[in-house]
This record gives sequence, structure tokens and C-alpha cells, in this order.
Amino acid sequence: MKTIKCTSYFFAAVLPSMTQVVFANDDKYIKAMEENIAVVYSARTPADLQRSINAFDRIAATETDKWEPLYYQSFGYLMLANLEKEGSKKDHYLDLAFTALEKGKKIRPEESELLALEGFAYMLRV
Repeated sequence: MKTIKCTSYFFAAVLPSMTQVVFANDDKYIKAMEENIAVVYSARTPADLQRSINAFDRIAATETDKWEPLYYQSFGYLMLANLEKEGSKKDHYLDLAFTALEKGKKIRPEESELLALEGFAYMLRV
């Protein structure tokens, strides 16, 4: 009985501090995602899109268990491909988009958003 009581006290003391660290990281992640999602949707130039894509790449490197940064990184590459007139550059951006999508699907294979974006990418490829 003493062991259970000690364990309960331990978790009661430690768990709140652990959740604060997790939530603090989540707040930073959410803020970074919100800022860059706004940029990727409002970008007017390829340079703006590329800055946003680079930010999503950094977020994905830090948050290795999250598929969302890879989704938006891929989306950014698809928007670059859509703006590009030269075929070889367009194909390059599409290849980068597919690479990000594949990484996302390794994290969350059943995610319908990734599959829908993949369909859009195939449509742009045609």
C-alpha cells in the first residue's frame, strides 16, 4: 500500500511539470504552423512560397512525429509547380512535393488529407 501511495504522490508531483513542457512545445509548434500556413496561402511570389516551404522543412525536422508540416511543405511545392512555366523546373517542384508527401505518409499512412493532396499533385503532373 505504501508503494502505491508513494507512486501516486510521485506522479501527482511530476506529471503536471511534464505536461507543461509538452504543452509549451505544442504552443511553439502551433504558433509556427499558424504563421507559416498563413504565409503559404497568401504568398504572392515564388520567394515567399520558398521561405514558407523552408520553415515547414525546419518544423518537420524538429517535430518528427507530425505529418502536418510535411503536408504544407508539399502544398507549397505544388503551388510553386503551378506557377512555373518551364517543364523541367515544374517537374522538380512536383518531385519535391511527392517526397514530402511520402515522408508524411510514413508518419500517418491513413491520413486522407495527404492522399487528397497526392491526387492534386498527380493532376498537376499531367
